[in-house]
Amino acid sequence: MKRLFLNIIVSMFVLVGYSQDLKCGFSYSDADIVALKAHKNDMTKSVSNVVRYFPIQHHIIRHSDGTGGLSPSSIAQIEQNLNEIYASANVQFYSCDAIDFIDNNTYYDFSRDDEYYLVLNYNNYDAINIYYFNSITSGQNAYAGYTHIPTGVNINFIAIANTYAIGGTVPHEMGHFFGLLHTHDTTYGNEFVDGTNCSIAGDFYCDTPADPHLSNSVVDNSCVYTGTALDPHGDYYIPDTRNIMSYTRDACRNHFSNEQLSDISYWADRPERQFFNNTLLLNNSTISSNNTYSADVIVIDNVTITNNSNVIFDACESTIIEKNFQINLGSTMQIQ
Repeated sequence: MKRLFLNIIVSMFVLVGYSQDLKCGFSYSDADIVALKAHKNDMTKSVSNVVRYFPIQHHIIRHSDGTGGLSPSSIAQIEQNLNEIYASANVQFYSCDAIDFIDNNTYYDFSRDDEYYLVLNYNNYDAINIYYFNSITSGQNAYAGYTHIPTGVNINFIAIANTYAIGGTVPHEMGHFFGLLHTHDTTYGNEFVDGTNCSIAGDFYCDTPADPHLSNSVVDNSCVYTGTALDPHGDYYIPDTRNIMSYTRDACRNHFSNEQLSDISYWADRPERQFFNNTLLLNNSTISSNNTYSADVIVIDNVTITNNSNVIFDACESTIIEKNFQINLGSTMQIQ
């Protein structure tokens, strides 16, 4: 059922959830990074002032008899977490279609080898597909989640283990979906604490401090780094223990750096991450006649309905950005 809801942009909050004892299974090739670096020449290092809305298709995998699986009530909290975290990038998410329940024992405990057939049979190619599994494995390794870099295999696919659905893992995987690497990445060399190689090593961002590969063992419950590791120059690390793209404690992850935000914004406008949804903005206006407004997303800001008008909003989601919305006596509004 379509619904009208109040979407208030609030300040960042500290995510709560399970400790990150399983890691992310995100991976990429050298060709992916060459392509990613090539895009950086086009990046403006600023966040678009236009909000981009992305539809999500949530898939809950259950046993073949319909038992088990993530509680459907978790979906609203997952989207709230995403929208609060990604508000600073002017990116928002919404569910258009109903939850897709996949009752199949083959996928309940998911092997990465089965991704091709799962996607072939169940992906919604007009949305970001998030699949929730009882567990995720690749060979002998188990993962909290994984996705694909936008310059690589262009599948709109994010895998999440149920235990990690609430907390920082979904925003973390969505960061990879929009082109971000781990802050501790060493594929192209260790980033130095003094930042002299920050643009060519680590995660390629100069405003994310060098990261010695954080974990629960070196970040305490107050999100303070307690490690004593040295970089190749012999300098002590002073990492950001709250960056979403790190392996810090899950409860500590609550923000992106400015450069990360600008790159999320960049990829949000790229065709590799577009789903051709249209947005209708109704702001600072008075509707005084019978009208039907149709779009994937309708943003209502400072709108008054008058003159006994019957107004229909026909959208996947109709979003009120502000409370300045009035329906005068005798007028009606319908959500379809």
